[in-house]
Amino acid sequence: MLLGVGKLTNITLAIKKDPSIIDRVRIVWLGSNYPDPGEYNLVNDTTAINPLLESGVIVVSDRYLHSSLAYQSVTTGDSGWVEEINKFARKPDLGIYLDVRPSEGLKRLKRKQKTRFEREDFLNRVRERYLEYARANELVKVDAEKTLEEVFSEVTSIVERALKERR
Repeated sequence: MLLGVGKLTNITLAIKKDPSIIDRVRIVWLGSNYPDPGEYNLVNDTTAINPLLESGVIVVSDRYLHSSLAYQSVTTGDSGWVEEINKFARKPDLGIYLDVRPSEGLKRLKRKQKTRFEREDFLNRVRERYLEYARANELVKVDAEKTLEEVFSEVTSIVERALKERR
């Protein structure tokens, strides 16, 4: 996901609306442990994600496979190589892309110091990769420039529909 789209805000809102969600869902902040928003590795699958999924826990993550693919493809300039090294990663059952123009996402950031990944030209290229995954139906795109309530409602509907289909 791009920066400033409201990942943490939407998770927090979900917990406030239904505190019992903590008993049913494990939230894994994979991306928050890394300075590189595209850094994901298979160790996360085997040590963090797979055991939870195998025990029946629903896992929600702020970054996962498509973050690696999008950011690393732009960083390296070689999407084929990036896809090859990530081919053994577990595909998400549901991937939601909160789409926001990078100019808007950067405005939403509260910190003044920007990282090397927080440049509008770079983020425009990353966004285009995410949009390619959405067009290929690998991700469900949600317009994150809508109000928080509208985004939350749409994400909730998508997740509820996916959980019903899973049963």
